[in-house]
Amino acid sequence: MSAKKKPLPRWMSFSLAEWRCLLNIIFPLPELSQVFRLRWFWWRREQRLRAAASRLGLMFNDF
Repeated sequence: MSAKKKPLPRWMSFSLAEWRCLLNIIFPLPELSQVFRLRWFWWRREQRLRAAASRLGLMFNDF
């Protein structure tokens, strides 16, 4: 049984650092693959959003 992920609120949009990270993924340095960089980007974004939700007292079990 897999739980469905709740959609994120609209106000949790991309930060400037996240936009820069995405641009770096599109135009990567040769050391890291795009797949690895995208996986890291989404994992880090989820962690930031969980922290923000926690600070604001929001209850998100799964994103």
